[in-house]
Amino acid sequence: HAGCTLWLALSDVVDARHGCLRFAPGSHVAGQLPHVEAPSLCNLLSRGQRVEAWDASTEVVAALRGGEASIHQLFTVHRSAPNVGDAPRVGLAMRFIAAACVQTKPARESVTAFGQLAHGGFDLEPRLPADPTDADLAAGRAAHADAMRREKANYLPAGAEYT
Repeated sequence: HAGCTLWLALSDVVDARHGCLRFAPGSHVAGQLPHVEAPSLCNLLSRGQRVEAWDASTEVVAALRGGEASIHQLFTVHRSAPNVGDAPRVGLAMRFIAAACVQTKPARESVTAFGQLAHGGFDLEPRLPADPTDADLAAGRAAHADAMRREKANYLPAGAEYT
């Protein structure tokens, strides 16, 4: 699979107390695992998604400081624990795929492209102007909501045995 996630630590304190990333070694070989969608105050992901099976005894902890990053294959099972430290944990997740990758799921997803896409398999995300208006920001939020809806349709289809 031609894809990876780069998680860039933006805050200075990103250690185990502050809920740093934890990885399940070798989990990427299983491919896309079923996820449970269960929004809660303890899960800040857009849909509260999580993988049920997790063996904490084998996890690898990625303690990072501001400016450091981790890179993992797209199917690598990972999580973060609650932040019980005295500073916020701030990071940016960026997903990268090769321009030649083709979307195979039914709902077209959107991407930000650097250079030219090799095909028309994705929709390009709208770009905000340098000095966005309230209307520009509202359009951006609507585009993001639509992107999340399409992603959910592809990876958490209605009627699946996991909810």
